[in-house]
Amino acid sequence: MIKYVPNMKLLTTWLESKKFEPYPVAAIFEFDGKRLIYIGTQHNVIESKSPESFYAINYAFKKYNIDCVVTEFEHHWKSIEEKPFTNVGKEDMNELAYSVYVARSRNIPFVFADTNYADWIQDLGKISPDRAIKMQTMWILIDALKYKQAFNKNDNIKHALDIFRYKLSKFGYTMSLTADEFKKCCEMDFGCIVSDENLSDILNNFTNWDYPNLDGAMPNKIWAEIDLYSRDPYMINEIFKAINKYNTVLVTMGAGHYESQRLVFENAFGKPTYIHDFPPSERIDIIAPKIPFEQKSENQK
Repeated sequence: MIKYVPNMKLLTTWLESKKFEPYPVAAIFEFDGKRLIYIGTQHNVIESKSPESFYAINYAFKKYNIDCVVTEFEHHWKSIEEKPFTNVGKEDMNELAYSVYVARSRNIPFVFADTNYADWIQDLGKISPDRAIKMQTMWILIDALKYKQAFNKNDNIKHALDIFRYKLSKFGYTMSLTADEFKKCCEMDFGCIVSDENLSDILNNFTNWDYPNLDGAMPNKIWAEIDLYSRDPYMINEIFKAINKYNTVLVTMGAGHYESQRLVFENAFGKPTYIHDFPPSERIDIIAPKIPFEQKSENQK
């Protein structure tokens, strides 16, 4: 029975939200005999230099009888080993992968609760076709810039679109963006007549269109809209599905997502208790023998 339903009108952006620094932060919601433990982690920090996110995850598993883990991995992945750069068992292991690793070691079900490129195009396209075109243009220009950095030569328009089309096909999505739409977007939104000669250099003059600057600069608008219209709504829905099914749910996501989503959870579950300090603890992927896992995420069953 579905009892808890999110009010997505309360979702906000990270820039507009109240901040609960320092990170990591654990927000403990207790209601109706249930618990939602939401750990907002520090993202992609080398564990030996900043192990607090791992301490927080270990703290949650030690203190609570976790029934399900929901984490910020794209839903199409089948395992943490399949997703690139999780570095399972290594010093710089991804903290989100670690939460799933611990869950698997205890036969606890887990959910990958993030969206991918194809979802972003479709979700932004529902708001405005122009938004979807701008987002695809941004990613193609990023790839063209990386191509030149890797091979020391310019990419060309046909190749760049073909590569992006291939990326999307791996998600079962057929790209509809045309070369003419791409060129028009470059002209209208970047003020640049794009050609094979300048394709790989356009973003050099538009650094605010690249990934958000974690040192405090404004995140680019398209990336903020991807979170607002695609990623955060999907994450929230998956968390609510888990809460409707299980009694104690652990969520592990970057702290910025908690900031954006907080009001939705407070509206449904009341005010949480916050924890910022966690006792030091050892990672089980390092101290325990390696175990071959075949368990798949809940969304792959």
